Amino acid sequence: MSRYSHKHETEHLLAAAQRWKETCLLQDGSLLFSDRTLWPFSNLEELNRRFTQNPIEGGDSYVHKLSLQLADRISDAILDRCLEIEPMARVAIETLVAPHLVVVAGEIAFPTELRHDQVLEEIPSIVRCVLLDTGYSETFPGIDPDECETLVRVNHQSPEIARAVEYDDGEYGAGNQGLMFGHACDETSTLMPLPIHLAHQLMMRHRERRKSRTLRWLRPDAKAQVTVRYVDDQPVSVETVVLSTSTRAV
Repeated sequence: MSRYSHKHETEHLLAAAQRWKETCLLQDGSLLFSDRTLWPFSNLEELNRRFTQNPIEGGDSYVHKLSLQLADRISDAILDRCLEIEPMARVAIETLVAPHLVVVAGEIAFPTELRHDQVLEEIPSIVRCVLLDTGYSETFPGIDPDECETLVRVNHQSPEIARAVEYDDGEYGAGNQGLMFGHACDETSTLMPLPIHLAHQLMMRHRERRKSRTLRWLRPDAKAQVTVRYVDDQPVSVETVVLSTSTRAV
């Protein structure tokens, strides 16, 4: 929110959020009308009757010509081709689609260099096939499968990630995937859950130490994960802290 309001300070935003919480959520009131109850019991009963007891559900579906679905189709087609060549391949592909331009970037891990080069050579034709199958042509505005520019920036999977997921000495690495979630709450002064609040604090300290050159060997690429144990919806202990960072020789 501070980015959209062109301010870097968050105190006024936190104060406004707290006022809204206390006025609207806890007291059923309105920020605009101090003497008016926003959610009286009768209104809640009406909402329950209309939407809970007698729900009306809807769904959306779009054709593949939308850029987001089109980009996903291209990424999926490249993934399918990689798995066809090597069932144990590891593939991380992102696709960007713009007028007359397709950008394919990411990392691929194959047992041999030959298969990696084979996929790189095939990506432009895979892109063209997806565009044609979707219905694009030189007569359809937006992107011409035969004339559009295709940029391929696909590298080998980094050794660090490979070590994190490969099987070694009877054990797999920690992996490179995680599930993140967040919601507003009163656990911390930032109105965020304690785990993400602590992780943010670690990253802020990392940035501070790197920019001040207190730790000259720190590089920008880093991430932190904090695991907190909860009992009865309350944080009681910090179980694990993981901070990984790129480094350089001093």
